Amino acid sequence: MGKFGVLLAGVSLLAGCSGGGTEENNHAAGEGNAAVAAVEEPGNAANSAASSTRADCAAAPSSGSGPDVLGVRLAMSPEDAFTALSCANPAFDIEYRTDNHAPMPAMPDGSLPRTAVIASASGDVATVYFVGPTGREKAIVLTHDILFPDGQAPSVPDLLASLQGKYGPSETIAGASSAVVRSISRAPGGKAFRADEPDFRRCTQILGWNSEGQFVTEGGCGLTINYRIDRRQDDPNLARKLYLILADQAAAIQATEQARRDIANLRGANAASPAEKPGAPVPKL
Repeated sequence: MGKFGVLLAGVSLLAGCSGGGTEENNHAAGEGNAAVAAVEEPGNAANSAASSTRADCAAAPSSGSGPDVLGVRLAMSPEDAFTALSCANPAFDIEYRTDNHAPMPAMPDGSLPRTAVIASASGDVATVYFVGPTGREKAIVLTHDILFPDGQAPSVPDLLASLQGKYGPSETIAGASSAVVRSISRAPGGKAFRADEPDFRRCTQILGWNSEGQFVTEGGCGLTINYRIDRRQDDPNLARKLYLILADQAAAIQATEQARRDIANLRGANAASPAEKPGAPVPKL
């Protein structure tokens, strides 16, 4: 599997692709700000009508904390993440995954905990990564990838303003191409790093899990929100694609280590106390 089991983001945000591309959706001119709502709160006008008719969307999920992606927050349970995504976009096709990306140890019965919820609809893909024993999984990384369809490409300035309005001021990542590549990078205590600080560039690298199941990042990195806006080749003022990733790296390390300990403890307890076999029927007395 190589050094890294899952490469979530990091330098990949800076890779080639200043517009155009070869996807099926290589668009004609868009309509300015039609898709800016894609990064706003799930209760925006684009979603409110559909959500209001869904009984499971009457109350927002209560688990999780911090900024959200389509209503999903870090530390949220798989069930709440599933609900939030289905309410954010009723057109989403959503599934639980148990791919062993961490890789996490199996549960005592050999099953694997849920490690992701993936929602997709027409070029719009949101993924939530989890760690934890079955029934106690917690979200630790959120991603959102949008390929804007014909006629629904927002302007780059409008999309950037929407992102900064939702998540706060961001810093440009040096070395990027003509795409807009920005980050909000904080220390574990919440202090924001400036782009000219060494910790800023270091902490924008969200790598993921290595083959030993360790969440890979350098120390001293807390909440990190990276996003990249690719421009259309035929009209650079319009956005072609958005990629966003959100993680609290210090919390992700702690959650991954705790999850492995919890599962190991469950496996040890199961081995020490095997299930009792039922006895033979009591004879007639």
